[in-house]
Amino acid sequence: MAAPASYDQQVLRTLRPWLAPLVLALVVLTSCGESAHTSAPPQGIAQARTGPAAHLLSTGQMPTAGADWSSVDTVANDVEVLGPCHLTSLVDIGALSAVRRTWSTDSGAVPRAVQVVARFADSKSAWRAHQVLAAWQADCGERTDDAVGPLREVPVSTGMGQAYRVAGKEQATDLGIVRKGVYLSVVAVVGAAGDVPADSAVAKAAVKKIAGTF
Repeated sequence: MAAPASYDQQVLRTLRPWLAPLVLALVVLTSCGESAHTSAPPQGIAQARTGPAAHLLSTGQMPTAGADWSSVDTVANDVEVLGPCHLTSLVDIGALSAVRRTWSTDSGAVPRAVQVVARFADSKSAWRAHQVLAAWQADCGERTDDAVGPLREVPVSTGMGQAYRVAGKEQATDLGIVRKGVYLSVVAVVGAAGDVPADSAVAKAAVKKIAGTF
């Protein structure tokens, strides 16, 4: 005669029919949890803005200098010298990539505006390039007969902003600089001398808008 089953064995026999369904249910629940964990992030989380083109001003954002802009042209891999004080392009002083956007009017070559956004290998490289731009401004008066205004600091929401004015007899150029991390952006607005304020107001407005893209 077999010995009577223990209490534990009796409980196991009672639960055995339910074990398989319970295990299956746990597998399904775990799978659902993993799917939910790997899904897209909740809406409303801002995506990082990357690439030089993300920091170009739109058609209507660029301040005017005597006439409304009628056309905009954008090119990549910019190697153009920008501004009367610049000696080379931003690519020539270390930028890995650069984009250029040009604003023009129906009235001819002036007024016009140009913005270049360049990306450097790291923040220190961008800082060094910024120092080069400052050096070009500092000795620009020795290389041109135009009046070169002081390099003014521009309060911006993020990064660093500066602006200065180069004025000839008939036209003037307002230049602005924005540096943020690995990015360096330069903007130049050219107009009749009377349409480009002496306090670099046009460049200051552009610099603040550019900084707002970061």
